Amino acid sequence: MDRWGLLPDGTYRLSYPAYSKRISKVITLLSTVGAVTPLYHWMDQGLPDYSSNSALSVADAIRAAFVVRGERFSDGTIANAAGIGLLDAILNVLIKWYGKG
Repeated sequence: MDRWGLLPDGTYRLSYPAYSKRISKVITLLSTVGAVTPLYHWMDQGLPDYSSNSALSVADAIRAAFVVRGERFSDGTIANAAGIGLLDAILNVLIKWYGKG
């Protein structure tokens, strides 16, 4: 058996994460509203500092939304962001901000 492919139990191992419909919808919506931008060079700057005890600013939420693009370069980037609550924090900030407009 190769690293990615058919397993002995008849299932397949994917070479990339398969996200739920809910996460996939979030990814699509973040791109649709323009939150995912190639203009933020996260490799040079890093992601905004985030902990579950702090709120992101709107600008930091946009910067952090780059995790969606980061998936191209490192499988599981979105899963990690969802796991630590960063994806929820991004959504909460942007929903509040769009609601004010």
